[in-house]
Amino acid sequence: INSLVDERFDPFASSRAAVQFLQENYEALGSWPLALTAYNYGRAGMQRAAEAHGSYEAIFLDYAQGSFKFASRNFYSEFLAAARVAQRLEKTELLDKPVWIRGYRLSEEATIAALCARHKLSREDFLALNPALQAPVLEGKRKVPQDYLVRLPGLAKLQTRQAVATTVPQTSVERTTPITVQTPPRLTPPLVRQGLSNTGGIAASGIRAGSVGAPRFEYYHYTVAHGDTLSDIAARYGTSKDLILRANGKGPLNPVRVGDRLRIPAPRR
Repeated sequence: INSLVDERFDPFASSRAAVQFLQENYEALGSWPLALTAYNYGRAGMQRAAEAHGSYEAIFLDYAQGSFKFASRNFYSEFLAAARVAQRLEKTELLDKPVWIRGYRLSEEATIAALCARHKLSREDFLALNPALQAPVLEGKRKVPQDYLVRLPGLAKLQTRQAVATTVPQTSVERTTPITVQTPPRLTPPLVRQGLSNTGGIAASGIRAGSVGAPRFEYYHYTVAHGDTLSDIAARYGTSKDLILRANGKGPLNPVRVGDRLRIPAPRR
C-alpha cells in the first residue's frame, strides 16, 4: 500500500493475502472454525479462547471475554452461509461468465493514457481490471509505477495452459497459470464492491451490471478529511451521495467518517 497502489482493491492480490493469512491461522490454531473466527477476532484472542475452553463448539457456547461478542461469535456461521449462497449463485444466470485475463510487470513507469493506447483499451475497461491504482495516478498527477502488474483482457476463447502462457510476458507472476476474473464491461456503482474471490484466490465473481445503456463511470479513491461532508465530496467529483454510499457499502447506520478511504464513482466525461 502506498500513495500510488493499494493492492487491497486488487481481487487477486487481496485473495491470495487472505488465503495465506487463513493458512497461517490454521497452522497456529489447528482447526478451520478457529482459523476463520480468528480472521475477525484475531489469532492471539482465539488462542486464549482455545486455552480456556478447548473446542470451537465450547468457545461458541461459553466464551465471553473482551470483545468476543455477536460479530466474532457468529463470524464462522456467517462465512458458511455466504459460501453456500455463492455456490448457489454460480449455478444460476445471475453471474456473468468468467473472462480470461493476462498480465505483465511494467519495466518503466507509464501514464494510464499511454497504457490504454498501447493495448487499445478504453480507460474504463483498463481501470476495471486495475482497481488498485490510486487517486494521484487516476487523476494524471503521477504515472503508473515501475514493476506494477498490469492486468489486461486475455484471449477471447478458452485456451490451454500452454497457449495462455505464451501470451503472457515471462516477467508476469501469472506467466504459466490461466486466470479468470469476472469483469462485466459496464459495472454500475452499487455493484462494484460486491465481487467475491473464491478460496483459491484465482477468480472473482461480479453480479451482472444491469440494463444496456447504463451510465459509464470512472472510479477514484478519496480519504475523508476533517471538515469534509459527503455532499462536498460528491459535488467535487460530479456524482451523488447515494452512489458514493452504495459503492462503499455504507448507509444511514454506517456513516462516512474522517479517515475513511472511499471509492468514488463519477460519471465518465
